[in-house]
Amino acid sequence: MWRVVLFSLAIVYSSPAAAAIGWFFKGQCYDSYLKSGSTNADLRDFPPDVIRCEVAVLTELKNGRKLMNFVSGRGVLGFSGSVIGPLPNRNTLGIPIDRIYPIRDLGMDASEILKRASEGEGALKNADGFCFFEPGVNLAKTKNLSCISKFEDEKRKIVYRVLMKVDHVNRRAC
Repeated sequence: MWRVVLFSLAIVYSSPAAAAIGWFFKGQCYDSYLKSGSTNADLRDFPPDVIRCEVAVLTELKNGRKLMNFVSGRGVLGFSGSVIGPLPNRNTLGIPIDRIYPIRDLGMDASEILKRASEGEGALKNADGFCFFEPGVNLAKTKNLSCISKFEDEKRKIVYRVLMKVDHVNRRAC
């Protein structure tokens, strides 16, 4: 399943604003979940929707955006921001998140996937959060990867927490 999803990601990011570099992380997600409810709900009381994954892909797009995707059995969950860099007072790299791309079905046809994804279908803009790559400031040595974010509008609140223990990192030109 994840190979099909990675192939779809390659198609999506082969446009003129295409990816220049891809970092592939293999490992296991743990204690990862999605919680959602109304804006005034206390999400601590809500049961989590568990997120499972074994592969994550960081794509540095030519337009400057950084896109962190987690491949799950249900699709791809993405987080993006405009920069990646060392975080003050931490021995880690980070991406301040401003968009979340929830797990969604973009279709099975390559041209449909490209069209719908490049139009930003389903993107939650004005999100808050961070993706962290630990330890150090060298992506190739990442052992722990996490993205924690929140989106809120006048009707709903959504919280994502994705934690991955990384076993292997590979960098490829796309």
